[in-house]
Amino acid sequence: MASILNDAVLDALIIGAGFGGVYQLKHVHDTGYKVKFVDPASDYGGVCQRRNPTSGAKGLQL
Repeated sequence: MASILNDAVLDALIIGAGFGGVYQLKHVHDTGYKVKFVDPASDYGGVCQRRNPTSGAKGLQL
């Protein structure tokens, strides 16, 4: 994770890229803050994405 955050100046770091994490990222970013999320999975979407790829989470666009 250190390589992701090297020399990065962030206002917020969201741990977890599930449905709630993606919502928080969008909300905080839209208010003008620099924000990133990190997740151990290779893709965002949380349980919705990993267990049920036909759910609405697959269509999220950032």
